[in-house]
This record gives sequence, structure tokens and C-alpha cells, in this order.
Amino acid sequence: MSRAPAPILSRSLRDALRSHPMRSTLRRLTGFVEQVLVPKGDTVGVVLTGDCSVYPRMELISVVEGAHERPPCSFSWARNEDEEPLRIELRWWSSDRLIHQPWPEGVKFALSQGVLLWDDHSRLFHLLERRLWYPDALRRHRLLDNAIQLEDLLGDGAVQAWVNRGELLQSHYLVTTALDRTLDHLFDFHQIWRPPPGRRLVALGELEWLPPHFEERLETALTRMNPDAEAVFERKAAVEAIFESIQSRVEEEAWWPAQPYQQWHATLNRL
Repeated sequence: MSRAPAPILSRSLRDALRSHPMRSTLRRLTGFVEQVLVPKGDTVGVVLTGDCSVYPRMELISVVEGAHERPPCSFSWARNEDEEPLRIELRWWSSDRLIHQPWPEGVKFALSQGVLLWDDHSRLFHLLERRLWYPDALRRHRLLDNAIQLEDLLGDGAVQAWVNRGELLQSHYLVTTALDRTLDHLFDFHQIWRPPPGRRLVALGELEWLPPHFEERLETALTRMNPDAEAVFERKAAVEAIFESIQSRVEEEAWWPAQPYQQWHATLNRL
């Protein structure tokens, strides 16, 4: 399962752009890029990121030659009388930043889900393709690490021990930590950069495969926060079911080791 997440048009952005108001906005944005940004002469490319289906704000990143970056700015466009204006955050990135500086994972996710509005002889595409490559080795390491950590969080009576001590808040926290790691496991399985917290639940709808009964189990894990042991174990069971469904798919892959703990320690020793 190898994938190089070059800039793509995500499903939510694609669906929004199909709507009449967003088609009009995209034409205006493209015109703005071609008439205002490109004539400056130092533009390598422009990429549009964000998810206007969540909130009416998107980011336009203009990559320019060299190390100099201009201050960011923002502007709004009214789409129609019934909708809130779309806010555009315009940022300039230097090509030096694009090539040399490290990126947080949330930035990698946003760029991998963006769409190129303008590209000088595919230069930006090839730069992003190199920087957004998700190596198979990283995927395998993350899947292995997730499985080990989730066994520790959910197994060996860890949650039960805190419940027995009357520490229900700690019990819920342990389950919440396991849920976050389980969602990481799902994104890692799909070989997609992990989205930031504000985009995680929306990004789940973009995935090609979800575990059986995923929505109802996720709802249980997120909402059953009553301060009692029954709620803790309901949430724990929901998270375990999601994890086990993902893990069954992972273990079908030929690389999965017969002894995960030993392989995990060997991998850590090489890092």
C-alpha cells in the first residue's frame, strides 16, 4: 500500500466547489491569482487549502522565489445573500521554506488535501510531491507502535484498575487517549498524514474505508461521558471494537510480524 500524497482535491472541497456559489468563487480566486499574484514575477505556484464545508474560511498560499516572505493578509467575498462571506487568508511562503524548513504534520495534511490554482511548469507540484511523500516504512512503524500502545491502554485491566480505585475521571481520560490513538491508527492505515484536531472528524469522511458500525461506536466513545463505571466501559468497548476492526485489516498485510512486541523493540533500537 504505497502512496505519495501529492496535492489532491479532497472530497469535501470538491463537493463544495461543485456548488454554483463556490464555482463562481473559484473562478474569482483563479482570476485574482492570474491577474494579481502571477504578474509579480516571482510566483512559483499557488495552492488553495481549507474546508469551506466546515466554516467559511480558506487559505491561499502563494509560494515565491527565494527567502523573502511578505506579510499575510485577508479578504472576504460574498457568495450570495443567504450565506456568510467566504474569508480568504492569503499567505506568502518562500521557496526556501518549502524546500528546507520542517513542517508540522497538520500542515502536511492541509497541503496534501489542497488544490493547485496555478503552477509554473509544475514546479510547485513536484516540490510538494517530494515533501508530502508518506514512506511505507513510516506507515509500518506507526501501525506497529499504535498497536502496542493501544494494547497497553486498553488491555491488562488498566481501565478496570482506575475504576476500582474510584478514579472515574482518570478512567475516562484513559479511554479518550485510546480513542485518539485509534483514530491515528485509522489514518495511518490509509497512509494519510494525521489531520489537526479541528479537522479530524471531518477528515474521517474522506477515508476510503471505515470499520463496521463506525459512526455509532464513535458517537458512543465521544458522548457517553457520564461519571459512572457503566459509561466508562461502554466507551471502552466502543473504542476496542473500532481498533480491533482496523487491526484485523492491518494484520492481513504480509509485513505484519508474528511477534509484534519484539519487532517494535527492534525498530525502536534502530531509531
